[in-house]
Amino acid sequence: GGKPAVKPFATKLFNRWGIGDRYKNNGVLVLVSVGDRRVEVEIGKGLNTPFNRAGWLRGMVDNKILPELRINRWDNGIVTAVSELSSKLAEVNGEVSSPLRYKQEAAFYIASVGFMIVVAAVLRRLSERAPRCSLCRRRMVRLRDAQPSELSPGARAELSVGSANHVLCVCRS
Repeated sequence: GGKPAVKPFATKLFNRWGIGDRYKNNGVLVLVSVGDRRVEVEIGKGLNTPFNRAGWLRGMVDNKILPELRINRWDNGIVTAVSELSSKLAEVNGEVSSPLRYKQEAAFYIASVGFMIVVAAVLRRLSERAPRCSLCRRRMVRLRDAQPSELSPGARAELSVGSANHVLCVCRS
């Protein structure tokens, strides 16, 4: 894990899957690494100008995706990413694609949105799993959401701003 590992992994995955048209180099990959708390958006070189990594793309990630991910709304964050990226791809379609490929690309983008929604649902399910016991490493059983009176002042502050969800769990061992 960690920052250095996520970016190269996203790049390798993008290239290995051959995302986008190989001649126009217009693919997009969104990788959310929950454990590393990172999101990477890989784009093909054909999208460098219209997506402007340091401008539009960075702003979209910082202002639309990350706020959702920071409050553990993984599904909303990913759906937002797919929606924003799809809109931008449709907007710049003439710059990077031929009109003959439009229907194929539209079908691909629609399929991609469906795939990303499935990924978002899986990520949400994983984020709701109970943690592992620090002693035996087995998955604990969720009992219930913690009440504010059961939390430390710092945890109560997290709960009040919605930045964390505290649950009570018990080890099966």
